[in-house]
Amino acid sequence: MCGICGIWGTSEPGRVRNMIAALRHRGPDDCGAYQDGRIALGMSRLKIIDVTQAGHQPMSNAEQTVTVVYNGEMFNFRAERKVLEEQGHTFSSSSDTEVVLRLYERYGDDFLCRMRGMFALAIYDRRRGPGKERLLLARDHLGIKPLLYAEVGGRLVFASELKALIASGLIDRAVDPEALRVLLTFGSIYQPRTMLRDVRMLMPGHRMIVEGAKSRIERYWSLGTDRCARLRSLPYAEQVQALSDAVAESVRLHMVSDVPLGAFLSGGVDSSILVALMAREAGQRIKTFSVGFETEGAHIDESNEARATARFLGTDHTHVQVRGESVRDELRTIAGALDQPSVDGVNSYFVSRA
Repeated sequence: MCGICGIWGTSEPGRVRNMIAALRHRGPDDCGAYQDGRIALGMSRLKIIDVTQAGHQPMSNAEQTVTVVYNGEMFNFRAERKVLEEQGHTFSSSSDTEVVLRLYERYGDDFLCRMRGMFALAIYDRRRGPGKERLLLARDHLGIKPLLYAEVGGRLVFASELKALIASGLIDRAVDPEALRVLLTFGSIYQPRTMLRDVRMLMPGHRMIVEGAKSRIERYWSLGTDRCARLRSLPYAEQVQALSDAVAESVRLHMVSDVPLGAFLSGGVDSSILVALMAREAGQRIKTFSVGFETEGAHIDESNEARATARFLGTDHTHVQVRGESVRDELRTIAGALDQPSVDGVNSYFVSRA
């Protein structure tokens, strides 16, 4: 899953180390930090692509003038790497992080428009020399990966989770009363608000650019109509086929990994289709996981459907049975894992742990 963090406007390695420690549950495989007089960056890594030390972050270019911390996956990184190599760029790793770094060097801020994937990233650029450093924060098109920030005392603090921001020791813990009202009304907090009054979420498809004491937020992508030319005028059967092809391609791209992959399987339509496509793409048994409930949650239990789907697709299936006392005993851990409070997430906690 990985986690990133940083403080712009200071170089306090102790604070960033505390932030990294708060993110280690997101990335138990590796961690690292970078700092100079302007910024401190941190990374906690879960190794998915290029599990060697060559994929270590923070990652810098050969001249040590551009540094990135990156949480996510770029699904088209191999195609973009090939384009860059044809333009004369060389690579020292097989990671998608290095491709992200090279794309920024080649295309500037608009490199984001070439990325297909889910990501939250920070790029520190000091190529223009002392006093002209800049920081770019960005979040993926649909906001799959989180990125939170706060501006405090002339500093910009950012991280993948609220816990890491609090660990910096710079963030006021005051609750946003409007966020609390929305949580109790709708079950979650609408972005860009967070549960803390002074913390905001960078919106999906947006980037923040920081230069000196000034910052600005720009929208680099939006979901518009007619993105697929002439699709709406095609016969219905061809529209169905186009959707099927798009979902199959998405699943195929998501399965690029140097480590084993699995899937949550509820037995519902969405997860069943995705697991079926995964099984077809993999050409072998894949691991699936589902959660079920005893008497306390019998009315929402889909265990039988999940088992039947797993048998039909021939997956290596693990079923997790959740009891009332299990929720009671781990309630504080579950709440901590949520980070942002929500009425959902208990199921996800137990199946993720499995």
